[in-house]
Amino acid sequence: MMLVRKETDSLAFLYMHPNYKGQGYGSILWSFVKEKAVELGIVKFTIDSVPHAKGFYLKMGAKQIGEIPSTVFKDRMLPVLQYEF
Repeated sequence: MMLVRKETDSLAFLYMHPNYKGQGYGSILWSFVKEKAVELGIVKFTIDSVPHAKGFYLKMGAKQIGEIPSTVFKDRMLPVLQYEF
């Protein structure tokens, strides 16, 4: 499930169950995210990611623009990425 929120131009949620990773489903979901962003008139959006998903977003063309502290795990930083068309 995913949601692109125009108010903040950010990817709110994108998750792939580990059993389906590496089978191309992530790329299909990413294409859908981009289509929806275009429909909403979004030209760039940010992604607050988890460390293990950072590689996927980089592979899809996003760039890391910073880090934020995790609200769940003390002393853990989360990558913040940006995708621009």
